[in-house]
Amino acid sequence: MKINSLFQRLARLPVKSLSVKSLLVASQLVVASMYVQAENELESLLPVEAESFTGEGIRGQLRPTHYTTLAAAMTGILLEVSGRPGNEIKKGELLARFDCRENFAERDVATARRDGAKAKFDVNSRLAKLGNISELELEISRTEYAMATSEIKLLNARLSHCELRAPFSGQLTSRQVQPYQFVSMGDPMFELIDTSSLEVEMLIPSRELHRYQPGTRIQLTLDETGERVSARVDRVIGSIDPVSQTVRAIGRLEQHSGRLLPGMSGTIDLLHSGSLKPDQQSKAAAE
Repeated sequence: MKINSLFQRLARLPVKSLSVKSLLVASQLVVASMYVQAENELESLLPVEAESFTGEGIRGQLRPTHYTTLAAAMTGILLEVSGRPGNEIKKGELLARFDCRENFAERDVATARRDGAKAKFDVNSRLAKLGNISELELEISRTEYAMATSEIKLLNARLSHCELRAPFSGQLTSRQVQPYQFVSMGDPMFELIDTSSLEVEMLIPSRELHRYQPGTRIQLTLDETGERVSARVDRVIGSIDPVSQTVRAIGRLEQHSGRLLPGMSGTIDLLHSGSLKPDQQSKAAAE
């Protein structure tokens, strides 16, 4: 205020009365005013910077460790489709069965062709011992028998795709096919997730990365239920995003209640080593 009043007084003075000395004094006051104002603004920013290191604002989301999209491994018509979204599926359980009657018929033809090639090779082998057949004819019959045997192996591999079974136990979250539907190879059919094994995915500011190294204990407070879940940082993924200045990290849960579901999210807090005992962790999770 004093500086502003001084400038007002100087502005009212005639130009002739403004000496060099007064101008120097005024310029020094301007510099001092700018310095004080910049210092005050810097001090007002310091508390905000300190709060950013408390861990507040870091978000985490639960995701399944094992999940997959099951696609058609062959082209054909579906005779049977089982399982609906939300159903619990056991490993090896049948999910879909194709109409493979044509494929089985092709294998029967290939089996007959192999049997004929084997009979021819056996006869030529006996004739070769008597010297009644050339070595070339014997090798040709041996090759024909080997090719017929390999063809059956190829058809058996294709027939193994006639049934689609669950690769692991979990829950069906999506089904895109119906019985008697025609599907092509590669078409998505089911989405399966393992809800018994979850992990925490989070975006960490790069300036706080040193606080979230592998092995660091963290706590996720879920928005949906208010439950507090303890975990440990397992790994840091990729590089720092140059725009958001964040990096992805994955944490493994130290306990898992049946109420946790993939997609639940919440805030992340740091836990100091030894701050919670195992029984205290159980109480915190039950609250």
